[in-house]
Amino acid sequence: MQSGCSIPQEEGEGGIEPTNRPDCSPTAPFINARPQHPFSSQRAHTPNAPSGTQDGSSLQSRPSQLHLLEKHPHEQAYAKISRGQSTHHHRCRHTELRRELQDQQVELSVGTMERLLNYLTLSSATSTPPEPQLAMPKSTPDISALLKLPSEIIDQILRNLPPSALLATSATCHLLRSHTENDLLWAAFVAQNLFVLPRQPFHYNTWRKLYEAHHPYWFLPKHKIWYSDKAHTGSTLVGQVVLARYDHRTGCIEAYRLLAEHGPHTFETWERNNEVIIHTFNPKISLFLDDPVVKIRPGEYGPGGRLQQEILMQGAPDRSSHGIRSTLFLSRPIPTELQMPGMALWPPSIIPATHRVRNDSPTLFKGEAHRPRTLSEMSDTTFRMRKWMEFRGPGQRLGVRMGEDVMTFSTLPTDCYTPTESKPWQGIWVGDYAGHGCEFLVVTQRDVDETRRIIPFPPEGPSFTDPDTGLLLDTSGEGAAVNPTEEEDPPGCTGRLEAIKLTGDPNVPRGEYTWVAEDIGRGGLIRVADEQMFKGARVVKSWGHIAVRGFKDGRHY
Repeated sequence: MQSGCSIPQEEGEGGIEPTNRPDCSPTAPFINARPQHPFSSQRAHTPNAPSGTQDGSSLQSRPSQLHLLEKHPHEQAYAKISRGQSTHHHRCRHTELRRELQDQQVELSVGTMERLLNYLTLSSATSTPPEPQLAMPKSTPDISALLKLPSEIIDQILRNLPPSALLATSATCHLLRSHTENDLLWAAFVAQNLFVLPRQPFHYNTWRKLYEAHHPYWFLPKHKIWYSDKAHTGSTLVGQVVLARYDHRTGCIEAYRLLAEHGPHTFETWERNNEVIIHTFNPKISLFLDDPVVKIRPGEYGPGGRLQQEILMQGAPDRSSHGIRSTLFLSRPIPTELQMPGMALWPPSIIPATHRVRNDSPTLFKGEAHRPRTLSEMSDTTFRMRKWMEFRGPGQRLGVRMGEDVMTFSTLPTDCYTPTESKPWQGIWVGDYAGHGCEFLVVTQRDVDETRRIIPFPPEGPSFTDPDTGLLLDTSGEGAAVNPTEEEDPPGCTGRLEAIKLTGDPNVPRGEYTWVAEDIGRGGLIRVADEQMFKGARVVKSWGHIAVRGFKDGRHY
């Protein structure tokens, strides 16, 4: 195939000029450059290039040139066929040419397109196939389907994420970041930890800033009720109960001691046994607001991570003087598989709990191993407080530190003390223990489980008495008889009642049983009382816990 050959002309269509005409304008584009318009009539060559070189070879010595396909004022096409190009290359070039024609909205006759295709095939027959090259596809941005959703649906999805996942989502793209900055999402996080959500953040501009101000200590007002293994004085037997809250007026998380005071007493003699005196009381429950056990201000958090640090709380009004100092720090739970019977844990095993932690340490929990390093290691149902007395004179930077002790606090799962229709006796109760004063108990109503039976009942019979005190414990032969045909228990009269001390006394400490009714249903029913004081009440088998001072010689009766 010579450079001067031309494609045969059909009738009614323009001819094809030979490609070796002397048209070498210096302004023509280079051979490997694409013309500005696909139908430019200029032939591609390299100006000022020596004849026979790669870029400036003569037109007569090259088997392929720029051919004009159609002489039309506005519709002209070109085809550049270089030496050594394969059929695959021409097919791709032909496809590319068709795309360019469509982009320019140029319409060619069918005959012109057929001649162009035949010429490309004829020219490629004498060419040498080059080495295959990998064609790189054009990259198009892949938009996530999540971003195509309406804004309302995206906000609804983000409401189901925890705060840590919401922050991670905000780092993905600008659109999701704008959605995570919706202040209503952070108001919901604050509301999850408070009994009543304030009308506005008050001391903070946004709900997000309020949430960040006390993160990760929002679990304190969330669980509300906390009980310790020791009292404020450091007694290992008494303990104390505190109620936590968030005060929106001051922007602080606070916890105050719960107190129970004796009310008026009444004494009556039991009709069934004149030796038994029954007294009633009406306790007065209040919070001791003069001395907060916990008071965390936003400014109390020190620099750095909050998981390992101890937060210094306000003790004496003037911290430069002597007084009681206290710090609060987080704890790490002990995995269930590592809990041993002899291990000092709080809360004890008889109290329902989500997490249990150590409550005894030779170093008073000063090591980092007792504190969480990540949020996943943090216990949100326990925490610790360190208290000590510090004596410091005016102007002195160092003082004397004495009486340092650590208290471990835990909370109760709400389902173990919240009364329901089937378990109406559950709750936190106050008991009168005579000279020991009022004590707080948690009464749980569980399903009857023979494996949990602590002590066997005394032998059954018409009556039995305590061998030491001689008091009457069971009198089933008198009073209203139990209906033997009763097939179902009355509503709420099923299961096992356990009364556990949250605060104790020197005889029976906190975290111990004070009394247990193994079965308040038909299995433990003795009789239905007919005496005026307890008329209609169900009398069931139960036992109590007594011990001498120091919790010695404890026994059940």
